[in-house]
Amino acid sequence: MSHQSSAAAKDWFSVILRLTVVFAMVLAFVFSANAKSIYTIQADSSIFTVESESLEEEQLNDREVMTGILNEAGVDINSTDQIIPIGYVDSGDSSLDPVLEVTVTRAQYATVTVDGAFSTTLLQEGDTAQDLIDRLNIELGEFDIITLNGEDISKDLSVAVAGNDSISISRVEISYFDKVKEFGYDSYRVADPYSSIGTEYIKQYGSKAKKTTTYKKTIVDGGKPVVKKVNTEYVDAVDEITAYGTRVSFPELSSLSASRTYITNRDEAEKTITLSDGSTYGYSSIQSFTATAYTSNNGRTSTGRTAQVGVVAVDPNVIPYGTLMYIYSGGINYGVCVAGDCGVHGRTIDLYYNSSSACYSFGRRDITVYFLN
Repeated sequence: MSHQSSAAAKDWFSVILRLTVVFAMVLAFVFSANAKSIYTIQADSSIFTVESESLEEEQLNDREVMTGILNEAGVDINSTDQIIPIGYVDSGDSSLDPVLEVTVTRAQYATVTVDGAFSTTLLQEGDTAQDLIDRLNIELGEFDIITLNGEDISKDLSVAVAGNDSISISRVEISYFDKVKEFGYDSYRVADPYSSIGTEYIKQYGSKAKKTTTYKKTIVDGGKPVVKKVNTEYVDAVDEITAYGTRVSFPELSSLSASRTYITNRDEAEKTITLSDGSTYGYSSIQSFTATAYTSNNGRTSTGRTAQVGVVAVDPNVIPYGTLMYIYSGGINYGVCVAGDCGVHGRTIDLYYNSSSACYSFGRRDITVYFLN
């Protein structure tokens, strides 16, 4: 009887032992499934403590898992942020270990203002101002001004752009216009000794003086135009020159010509005559007179001058003594002479010749008289 009781007790003990082991295994499984660890997270240059399930190494690269842990640690993660687990590091404080270092690369944005519109754009690594302008399909004008945080970068759009930077594009229209002010020119006449008297032509055409002022008009973003003078140019006037002929066609000289020096040019504007020997005389007037001829044997005139060719008799009430003249009549060229004798009246001049035959041949004629200065 005692032997049977002892066997039964052993059986029950075996059952209880087996149940205990099973229960312990269940508890171990349950507790192991819900086991949590205390993690110290280092992110955004700060350290956070969070209680989380134990992490296997492959879970460190699971964005969803890491986002949950960081959110529990109070680190907000945006869909554009990058999470880079560095691994476990020694913090230098054993109470904090293990420390899980996580790098969170925050999404960076820059603003672009153009044509009155404001855009916020996500930056990519290495972005330059030109990259953002291209990405937003902004067409730049030739004179547009681009600033980065207020600094003009128009000439170099390869400047790197960082988070929170501000790009502003000002539309600039530049045009130029001129204002021209004209001034008159002078005109004058010059003698042409090679052209016949009575003819004239334009030797040099005149043009007005000009003052051209160039202005630059600048309009920024459709605002009020700003006008600035940028240049002034002057063009001098060109005088107009009219050439007039002075050449005189003198007839073939007669044998009664007392002088072989004849008029080649007469400048009516300047009132000068030029003779074939190159001498030039000014004259005050050209008049018509009647001429006769005389000769003398006493050798002296009434004024005491030597009686010779070139000394003529006049009415001193009409032509004062000492008056210098140039006289001709057709082909008879008497030449330069002086009033130095008397014996005639009114508008008659008596020309001296060396012989009576010359005087008879001359007779009485109409003459042209230049009163020389």
